[in-house]
Amino acid sequence: MAHSCTHCQQYVLVRPRTKEDIYWVEVLEVDSQVVVDAASNGCAFFNWCLLQQPEPSHPIHREELKENLKLRARMWAGERHNNSTGQFLWLRWEEHPASEWVEGGQGLDIKSLFIMAEVGVCLKPLSRATGDPAARYNAARPIHRSVASAAKFDLGRTWLDKCSKVHPSCKSPRRDSIPLRLIEISCADTSYEPKIRLVSNTGKLLYAALSYCWGNPSFIEDIKLSNKTYPEWLDDIPFSRLPKSLQDGVIATWKLGLRFLWIDCLCIFQDNNTEKAIEIAKMPEIYRGAYVTISAARSTGSNQGFLHDIQVPSVEANIFKMAYVCPDGRLGSILLFDDSVPQMMEPIDYRGWTLQEHILSPRLLIYGVHGLRFNCREVIQHDDEEAATGSLSSGNNQKLSLLRDIPSNSEIARNTWARTLVEYSGRTLSHPGDRLLAISGVAKYYSEILNDRYLAGIWLRDLPAALMWENISTQFQRPLGNRAPSWSWAAIDGAVENFKLSVPVDPYLSVISHDIQLIEPAAPFGDVSSGHLTLKGFLREASWNGIALVSSSFPSREYMTSTVSDAIESELTKDGSVFIKVWCLQIHPFDESRHMGPSGLILARVYGQTFRRLGIFSFDANDVSPELRDADFYSQLDIEQREWAQASEMQEFVIL
Repeated sequence: MAHSCTHCQQYVLVRPRTKEDIYWVEVLEVDSQVVVDAASNGCAFFNWCLLQQPEPSHPIHREELKENLKLRARMWAGERHNNSTGQFLWLRWEEHPASEWVEGGQGLDIKSLFIMAEVGVCLKPLSRATGDPAARYNAARPIHRSVASAAKFDLGRTWLDKCSKVHPSCKSPRRDSIPLRLIEISCADTSYEPKIRLVSNTGKLLYAALSYCWGNPSFIEDIKLSNKTYPEWLDDIPFSRLPKSLQDGVIATWKLGLRFLWIDCLCIFQDNNTEKAIEIAKMPEIYRGAYVTISAARSTGSNQGFLHDIQVPSVEANIFKMAYVCPDGRLGSILLFDDSVPQMMEPIDYRGWTLQEHILSPRLLIYGVHGLRFNCREVIQHDDEEAATGSLSSGNNQKLSLLRDIPSNSEIARNTWARTLVEYSGRTLSHPGDRLLAISGVAKYYSEILNDRYLAGIWLRDLPAALMWENISTQFQRPLGNRAPSWSWAAIDGAVENFKLSVPVDPYLSVISHDIQLIEPAAPFGDVSSGHLTLKGFLREASWNGIALVSSSFPSREYMTSTVSDAIESELTKDGSVFIKVWCLQIHPFDESRHMGPSGLILARVYGQTFRRLGIFSFDANDVSPELRDADFYSQLDIEQREWAQASEMQEFVIL
C-alpha cells in the first residue's frame, strides 16, 4: 500500500507543459525543519528522506549546511532515459536557493526515486489512458504478473505452433546427430519431481535449448557433466540438485509440449577440453536446430529461476503517493518508489555467451523482466498485446531483431557484423579468455555468407582497415597470457567498435602475410594460441604517455593528435608523467578536404622489427573543441599533418 498523508500531499509535482521545458526541472523545495516536523508526525515520505540522508565527506560540512539546509528535488520529464521509463525524481539536501542549483554544489545527495502511474498492470505507455490522468504521461505501471500460468504456457505453444507451420524463414535445418546428447523429461507434473536423464541424440528428436546466465560457477559445480557424473546421469539426474533456472527450464520444456532439452553444462563434458572445443564449434547447429530456445532473460545467475511471478515494485519497496500536475493541466497522482525499475536491458543481455544463442535460434521464448515475449525470424510478440510496440521492452526486441536479421548480401553482412561486434564486445564473460570462443558460433554463421578467412576475430578481406578498431569502454588492465594477437580486438576486455572499414586506406600499406595457430583445429572460429601479421607501411617514431604523442627528438613538442589506448599499460602512469618510445603505423592517409588524418596504430617494439599494438592515434579537427580552434588552428594542423606523413618511413615489420 502506497503511503499518502496530509504532509506530503501539500506538495504537488508539476511536469513541464511545453516541449522546450522537457529536461531536469525543479519540483520540490522544503525547509529542513518542515521535513523533521512532518516525519515526527508520521509522514513516511519525509521520514524516508531523513533516514536516507548520508554523512558528508568532511564533518565540518554538516555544521555549514545546518542553517539554510533544504530538501530539494528535480525530475527528469523527458523521453525514456538510460533505458528506463524516463521518469524519476532526484532528491538532494542543498543550501543553494532554487534559482542557483549548481552541479557539484555543496549539498548531500540522497538517491533517486522512480516514478510510475498508479493505474494499469503493465509497463507500457497507454494511448487510450483511463483512470488517473497521470497514466498518460508516465510509462511505468505496477506489475504483478504470472509467467508460469496454464494460460501463458498455452500462449507459448500457440506462438510456436503457428510459427512452425506458417513461417518459411523459421524452418529449422536438418538436425542429423547434433547435439550429441539431450536431457529426456519423462514427466514434469507439478505434484512431484520430474524424471530426467541424459540420453544420446538419435538425430531426429525435437528439442528445446536453454539460454541462461551461469552466474557463480559453483551453482553448477555438483551437477555438470563429467566423467564422474556421466554414469549416474544416464539413469537419473536428480531434479532437486539442479539450480533453479535449470529446474525451470525442464518445467517450461514439458509445459510447452516437448520431451527433450539441451543444456550446455549437462550435455557437454565439462572436464574434457577436446569435446568442449568441438561441441562449442557446433553451437550454430545446436541452436539453429532447436525447435525453440527458452531464454531465462530475467535471471542473473542459474540459481535464480525465471518462472516466478514478476512484481514491480517489490514487496520490500517504499512506495509514496504524490499529487502530480500533468502537462494538460489536469491533477493526477503518481507513485514514487525506491526499488529498481525493470529496464529495457535484460540481465541476460549483459552476458557474452548468450548473444550468439539469441542470434542463431530460429525461435526465442524470452522470460524477461517485463513478461513473456516471443521472437522468431518473422514476428515479435508479447504476452500483453499492446506491449509489442511502445513498451519498455520493445526497443530491446527491435535491437535483437536487427542482430538476428543477418543479410545474405556479403557487403551488407559486413556492416551487420560490425554492429554485432559492438554489442558483443561490451558484454561480460565469467572466463574472459572465452572472448573468441563465445562469439565463434556467430562467426561461423557469417563465414557462410562472407566466404572469407577468419583471423582471430577479424575478416581477412577487411584488412588492413579492420586493424583500426577502437576501445570505447572503460579501460581494463591488459589481460595476462596470450588469448589473441594484440592487433585483434579479442586481446583486450571491454567494448570496441570499428565503423571505418569504408574509409580509404593508405595505398602504400599492404598485408604481406598472416598466420594464426588454433588451439583446436576442429574449431577454426575458436581460441588461438598465437598469431602474427607481416605488413609493409609507413612507420614513425614518437613518445607517448597514454594520452598524447610527442616528438622523440623534441619532447616539449606535443603533436595535435588524439589517442586511445587499448588497455591500462603497466609501464605508464595515470597522470601521464611517464613517456615510452612508440612507433606509429599509418593506416589512413591525410585527407586535406576534411582536415583528417593521418591515423593509425600505436605500436611498441618487442624485438627487432617485431611489434605489438598499444592503441590508436588520429589527426582530426573534430576531436578538438570548437572554442579551442583559434584563427591559426587549421593552418597549424595542416602543416603538422603534412609533416607527419613526410617524416614517416616505409618499413616491413611484424605485429604480434
